[in-house]
Amino acid sequence: METDANERKSLSYSEDKGAQWESSATYFQHHSQATLVIFGFQARDYMMNYVKRTMQISVNLKDVFLYDRLTCDKCYGKLPNPSEFPPKWQQGCVKEIITRRINSSAIIHFHTATNSRDDHLKKMRFL
Repeated sequence: METDANERKSLSYSEDKGAQWESSATYFQHHSQATLVIFGFQARDYMMNYVKRTMQISVNLKDVFLYDRLTCDKCYGKLPNPSEFPPKWQQGCVKEIITRRINSSAIIHFHTATNSRDDHLKKMRFL
């Protein structure tokens, strides 16, 4: 990694430190999506922003299911399951960050392999 500013400029390295994306259709609304299910969710900015944007544009969204990770048949039951996903103290913070300044009645559900819905379990285990 080149840190010298002059050397970076001579090599035409980018000055931009992050990608910014602006939607070209700022008033777009999706009327068909009622459920959002994400496997492998982590409380990272880019994932929370994705959920937030989806909740903004999906006007009929009722439920958002966020799962911790995928498991296949070979590792199902062998990997340690976290006791809570994310930890209870963090769930409120994640919900607050996602729903801040948006108008959505969708309910956010946090799930692990041990408390998943039956219809999601098949997808989660690659069945």
